[in-house]
Amino acid sequence: MVFIKQRKEKIMNVIRMMGGGVTGNYWSSRAQAEYEYKGEKLYTITAAPYYVARRNLIVKSLKKIIHSKNLTKIADLGCGDGEYLNILHEEKREYTGIDISKAMLDLAAQRCSRYSNVDFEYSETGIQNGYDYDMVYIVAVLAHVDDNTLKELLENAFDRMQKGGVLCICEQIAPHELEGNGWKRRTFKRYVRELESTGFCINEDETFRIDFKVHRKLFERKIAKLFYKKKSRIECNKDKIYLLLSRICVIFSLRKIHKTQLNGFGYAFIAAEKK
Repeated sequence: MVFIKQRKEKIMNVIRMMGGGVTGNYWSSRAQAEYEYKGEKLYTITAAPYYVARRNLIVKSLKKIIHSKNLTKIADLGCGDGEYLNILHEEKREYTGIDISKAMLDLAAQRCSRYSNVDFEYSETGIQNGYDYDMVYIVAVLAHVDDNTLKELLENAFDRMQKGGVLCICEQIAPHELEGNGWKRRTFKRYVRELESTGFCINEDETFRIDFKVHRKLFERKIAKLFYKKKSRIECNKDKIYLLLSRICVIFSLRKIHKTQLNGFGYAFIAAEKK
């Protein structure tokens, strides 16, 4: 019992360090900073046009895997405000959203209140209830934890999935490892190595890198920084000129999915199976 308590405290301390203060506080403050984009409530600090375009690619890939394998019991680890659960929802499947922020879970519960087959779980250490998921997906979570917590969360997902179950992760990556206050960019190869060492087998047909190159190189590195001098990132997402320039750069980012040259900037979408 002492060992289990120490292990839990270790994980919580790591999440505090990487998440900005007391566990869940950073994400709870984000839950209070909503804004509307094209009739939808968003909480992301990422430029909204790019965020939605990237999210659409992720959702499309998740739906393809769910339908092709007829997966029926699905967990969203790090569900935030429940937007993926709301988009992916289908009556014939069961869903569970897990998050470290009670404020975000409240938003998720409101967003999915009309669905009787969506449940939520507050947890600071991964999935706690259920051991038979046939799909777990993790989107934009692992880039906010350190290496020890990464291993813990992957092992947690592995232990609570059925044999043959699918784990999908989508995380921001870089050609080499970078680290800052509350974030870490790993390489594509590093995520693959961590998944394989946990016991997962990579599905190469459903694995790719997302990169909106024009948006990344022109908007994020140059244009957006001019706006950040005067406004917060949330406030920028209410600025019509900022949104217009982001949208233009999204449109001109023609090749968005890369099946080769997987190491690089962008987002890694990796599908893996528990053998």
